[in-house]
Amino acid sequence: MGEIVRLVLVELANNCWIFKGKIPLRLRIRNEFLTKYVSEIEAQYPRAHSITKLILSEFGILNPSIDDCEIVRYVCESVSTRSARFLGSVVAALILRINDDDITIGVDG
Repeated sequence: MGEIVRLVLVELANNCWIFKGKIPLRLRIRNEFLTKYVSEIEAQYPRAHSITKLILSEFGILNPSIDDCEIVRYVCESVSTRSARFLGSVVAALILRINDDDITIGVDG
């Protein structure tokens, strides 16, 4: 998920929607935006940007605007939600395929 978020952020920055159109070098590197960053950004209270700012500072974005932080959070939430729905549909398809009345599904992480 982190890589999908990174790709969206790079595209948004390329179109000058975030980070004043500047993309730091580390954000250009594949797989640098870890899924744990997505989870950490989503876990903070809405309109609280301290964690988002801390993570962005690790990428060289030192003074992101409030709008930048809100957009990053929205991207993280959107990618997570879409991923969860996709996974849910895969699990549902497997349950239908197995065709057993006694199925237990465990999810971790």
